[in-house]
Amino acid sequence: MTGKNFSQSARNVRLVDYSLWAELASIDGRWQYDVVGLALKLPAEREQKFDVKIVEYNADYRFLLSADCLQQDGSYASSFLDLDGYIGNSSGKFKRGVNFTESSQDIRLAGTTLCGRLSQNGRALRESTMDISRIVRCLNGRLIAFNGLRSEDNYPPMPVGSADNVGRLTGCETILVNGSILLASYCATDGVRRQCAFKLRKIFGVAEGRLRPFGHNFAPGLAKNLELSGSVLSMDIEQPSQDFGNRERSTSYEQCSVDLEDYIVLEEGRLKLYKPSSTSRHKVYLDEDQLGFNAVFDLFPKRKLSENWFNPANRWSLASSWIDGCIQDHDNCFKGEALLPTRCLDIGTRPRDRIRVVTTSNVHGRYACLSYCWGKAELNKLTSGTINSYAEEIPRWSLPKMYIDAINVCQYLGIRHLWIDSLCIVQDSKDDWLRESTKMAAYYGHCYICIAATSLTSPDASLGFKDRPTAVISNGKDRHGASYSLFAYPSDCLDNVPHFSRADTATLDEHFPLMRRAWVFQERLLAPRTLHFAGTEILFECAKGLSCECGHAMDSYWMSIGDVGRRMNMEGMEDGAVMKRRAPGSLGWNQYIVAYSYLNLTYVDDRLPAISGLARDYASRRLHRHPGQYLAGLWRNSIYEGLVWFVGAPLLRHRAKKVIRFRNEDEDEAKFWTTQQGRLREYVAPSWSWASIFDAISYRAPEDNRPLCEVIDASIRLAGDDELGAVAKGCSLTIKGRLAESSWTAISDGSSSVPYMLTSLTGSQQMDLDDSPSIRFLPDYTITAPDENQISRTEKLFVLPVLSQNVSLVGWSYDGDHVKMDKERERISRIRNTLCLVLRKSNGRDKKGMACFKRVGFTEYVNVVGAVENIDPNGYREETFVLL
Repeated sequence: MTGKNFSQSARNVRLVDYSLWAELASIDGRWQYDVVGLALKLPAEREQKFDVKIVEYNADYRFLLSADCLQQDGSYASSFLDLDGYIGNSSGKFKRGVNFTESSQDIRLAGTTLCGRLSQNGRALRESTMDISRIVRCLNGRLIAFNGLRSEDNYPPMPVGSADNVGRLTGCETILVNGSILLASYCATDGVRRQCAFKLRKIFGVAEGRLRPFGHNFAPGLAKNLELSGSVLSMDIEQPSQDFGNRERSTSYEQCSVDLEDYIVLEEGRLKLYKPSSTSRHKVYLDEDQLGFNAVFDLFPKRKLSENWFNPANRWSLASSWIDGCIQDHDNCFKGEALLPTRCLDIGTRPRDRIRVVTTSNVHGRYACLSYCWGKAELNKLTSGTINSYAEEIPRWSLPKMYIDAINVCQYLGIRHLWIDSLCIVQDSKDDWLRESTKMAAYYGHCYICIAATSLTSPDASLGFKDRPTAVISNGKDRHGASYSLFAYPSDCLDNVPHFSRADTATLDEHFPLMRRAWVFQERLLAPRTLHFAGTEILFECAKGLSCECGHAMDSYWMSIGDVGRRMNMEGMEDGAVMKRRAPGSLGWNQYIVAYSYLNLTYVDDRLPAISGLARDYASRRLHRHPGQYLAGLWRNSIYEGLVWFVGAPLLRHRAKKVIRFRNEDEDEAKFWTTQQGRLREYVAPSWSWASIFDAISYRAPEDNRPLCEVIDASIRLAGDDELGAVAKGCSLTIKGRLAESSWTAISDGSSSVPYMLTSLTGSQQMDLDDSPSIRFLPDYTITAPDENQISRTEKLFVLPVLSQNVSLVGWSYDGDHVKMDKERERISRIRNTLCLVLRKSNGRDKKGMACFKRVGFTEYVNVVGAVENIDPNGYREETFVLL
């Protein structure tokens, strides 16, 4: 209290920073700690006096920490924090807890280290220390305890005063700190005001311009204008740019809101993730025309969903409307009747009609195809032993659940015929399989609808949907006579409906396994319309786009093949599982191949057959400019562009060390990486074909391509009758070109991030560096693996230039100086990139005595020495040879 002569009844008097500490004698003779804060105003000159202001703080036995904290106006002010509220004594050691002073002596502070002697289980005292900087922070101009937001931090929060600009959450006042920390102030059971903190990034992330629960990239830089109204958190979220190449693009934002009470609850003095019980929780919303009615409810602006989502019973009428709209309005989608497949299922028109295999001949009609994963289960198949009995009737009980569901869907849509490969191709007849497989492009391309079991991995599973509740809607008048309209729906069913159009690999594997299958790729692209059964909803896909029950399938659908904003960040190429549908024939063959190469095959020898239907369709749509002979996955009229595929990251980069991204963030350039797959043991395709490896490939975008060699002849040996299908050993190209011999090395321990080098070839692969006497190359397979395809470090390799093109850069470095960047672009536009195959010489010669080679890799380089460009110093020699 204010007065004088306190020292006459005090002991252990000491000054800790700006706090005065002492043990004071009470009337009953007991000694107890007390403390006052001192606000010191230092004089400008030495002879002046300085002021001492007493800040009374009646804390009884509690230990107070004092510090000067920076305020919002730039000044400093004293702040005090009761350490006794969150530090305790555990067997003679400082630990998070409470009331450490009740069993301690000689408490002192050395820097940020709290020191003292603590009682060990009521017996001897032992020395202990604790770094308080780990759990004390200065926020909003005052000291607070910061518990680290970890589940193991079970100590009670510290007492604090009231907060400004508060909201309400789980019955307590809340405030946002630093745009990403939620502080809640509440009254504990002992009547003391306490506070606890929660990091929003613990439950929220930002993905593709939307707030997503349980994300890990909630950064203040992605959002602005954060506001807390009640328990509803609103913010403006930066939207992804659709024009990555435009340096003048503007940043757009979209408002997003979330009700924190859906995710956070106050338990045992801490904010925790909400763990729902078995009781259903519903939200009540107002229609937009009732915005002014807020006597009882608030309007929570959530992401809008289609009305169809709330009424699952409307599913089949919705599907019919999608199909009818496509047929009536989409010029590029096939419509009308077509020739029925050689065999198909006649399923009748009523649920109990018999199911049988019918053989057709020049019969027109509407039919559906089923696209699905075979799985590991033994299917009911059409064989030479069942073909006659199945022509009479297939027992319904013998069919897997998926087949029965597909039959029911056809009957819902008024379709009488259904094509399923296992029941319409004789499975034990290789001749029938080869004959029918050549017609798959026509079957899928002319079907009325393709039914896709997108979320299933086996025909034993049902197409049936996960339970999705119907919305509860009520209209009426309240007790005051006012009209109301209530709409209720489970909150956990509103958000995060997955869509394959913007899914990553993990999401595809979990929710849409069918999309990862290579055989399905051509089925999906050839079918004029596809009805996807995706677990929680159905989706409709055609060349015009994607529709779904929830209404959000088209979100971020612009990220497609050919767009600059590309998922793979490589030359406009993309994973086939998320590839956007386009009008038939609108894409180049190399784009199809890149997308296809990312997908999964059970059998490697299906690498060419699984895309033969798409190849047939591709050729039929280019009659005015036919692609020429089909060469094991490449086309004769574009053979030079087709040869320069590669596995791994592109080699040519803008700058050697740093890449400055368009967000002005410095980061290291993407690491070099290449394949870790071995070469296929069985013969699937010649070494110059992408089909000869079982890995994802990429191509450079065509940029004024000029051939640097000549393909004189091409020889293809077919494995069957299908000229667009599998091939046999003996395929070759006869090439007239320039070869350079080079030593090589692998600066590697077997990882995929350290380069393989051609040590006798001169060139540059960084546009800011002159030529060097060695360049990197990308092997087609792990050439250092100890198998029959291993290449010795002493063996020489050969380099064949195939194409020269304008430089197309991945990892372009942006600079804020536009004049400088324009000059850089102009300089690079003059430089030509040389795309080469890396070859290995084979033993022996062909029948004409020519040397034989096999492809083992790819490289690319430019030639720049000072101001001299495009002068290649390498010692190439012209030769005609055979590439196997």
